[in-house]
Amino acid sequence: MGHIFVSYSRHDLEMVDSIVGKLEKARIRVWIDRDDIKAGKTWRAQIVQAIDTCDAFVLMLSSNSAASDNVRKEIDLAQDSGRTVFIMRLGPVQLPAEMRYELVGLQYIDVHAMGIEEAINQLINTLKEHLATLKPAEEQTVHQTELVFQGDPAEFGAKEREQTIDLISALTDTPASNLDITNLTSGSVHVFVDMPVAAAFELKTRALNRDSHLKHFGIKSLRLVGDKKYVNVSLGILTATATIGFLNLLWMSIPSLFPSMVGVTAGKVLTLTSVAVVTTAVGITVSQAVSATPILSPTSLSTAIPTDIPTATATPTPQNPLVLQQAYCWNGPGYDVVSSVPAGTRVELLAYGSIEGWWVINNPIFHTPCWISESDLQFNPNDFPDLPIYTPQPPLPGPTRESNPSLDSQNQTQNNNNKICFWYRRKWVCVPRFNIPTGTPPSPAPN
Repeated sequence: MGHIFVSYSRHDLEMVDSIVGKLEKARIRVWIDRDDIKAGKTWRAQIVQAIDTCDAFVLMLSSNSAASDNVRKEIDLAQDSGRTVFIMRLGPVQLPAEMRYELVGLQYIDVHAMGIEEAINQLINTLKEHLATLKPAEEQTVHQTELVFQGDPAEFGAKEREQTIDLISALTDTPASNLDITNLTSGSVHVFVDMPVAAAFELKTRALNRDSHLKHFGIKSLRLVGDKKYVNVSLGILTATATIGFLNLLWMSIPSLFPSMVGVTAGKVLTLTSVAVVTTAVGITVSQAVSATPILSPTSLSTAIPTDIPTATATPTPQNPLVLQQAYCWNGPGYDVVSSVPAGTRVELLAYGSIEGWWVINNPIFHTPCWISESDLQFNPNDFPDLPIYTPQPPLPGPTRESNPSLDSQNQTQNNNNKICFWYRRKWVCVPRFNIPTGTPPSPAPN
């Protein structure tokens, strides 16, 4: 028998653990992710493979999971790979429009209406009935992956084939002898590569995490053969087509304001409207300032023009990428949380992280360096070759988390001088104060 994948919000962990315990007692094999790195919104190959290969996908639906980007993405992956989805509704919940569309027509097991014990028993019986209908699947050792490049297939020769194999080998830690390009098709360049299963899921995971190596190599999207959709490498999302037009790509790149309340589409419209209002206001202000500036006539200029005019030295401007979604800022990749950063915030980029996929920014709340995942930022990493490289300190002991809505942020900080507290997703999160990583200059380029 295979496994059941359980998707949930960490805010519901106590109830979810109770349900999972009952499923395991009923001899149902459960795969549940309890790794704290999930809070960093970075996909791991184990999660992607567990979803793509599960016998059933169980969604623990609550107001918390309905607001979770991770849960929504897990639902997307499950449906893309043809998994059967079952829903355990833990309490009353208002679904956002996008999740309501994804779950339309699916039956709920309602804990609130039935009671916890009866609901768990019904879930167990439903899962066993479903598992009994499945035929034993042969263990798959090779998975074909489709890579999509922009260009002409006629130009994809032996050199390009070799470079593609070398890239996959390096990214997935797979011997090149285990990789085989079996087919090329037109309509852009569609390259079909046979590879070990683990390598295929590692590659898909890197695409979901918008891996810069894939983008720099020219890969636009990829798909495991058998999946319904492609993973767009630039956006890290599933799309129905292998390539996306410019306007569609621009629309998908726009961050959504308040998606959990108004939906993603309305949130994007709200973002565009806000930008238009601000741009108009700035334009009016600049126009008024310019019109109020006196214009000097040529006769008012001095004729004593110096012959040696010093050349101005260009002052570097701060790099300010946009935060795409509400994100954590960390003391180091997967270490302790410093604060949350709201979606739509412009942050100052300070350095490359020595760990791939991470960058160091100036925290807009505490004005100290902290680490943020590249997948949470909208920018081109190639635009910043001269930034220094930061190396994180060793991990510190895990933070203690407290919830105390009765205190405001100022009092909470004053009453606990050894901690930093901030309001994140309707609860207080308090973490110890800690040292911030220091920067080291980048290594010199080889001669």
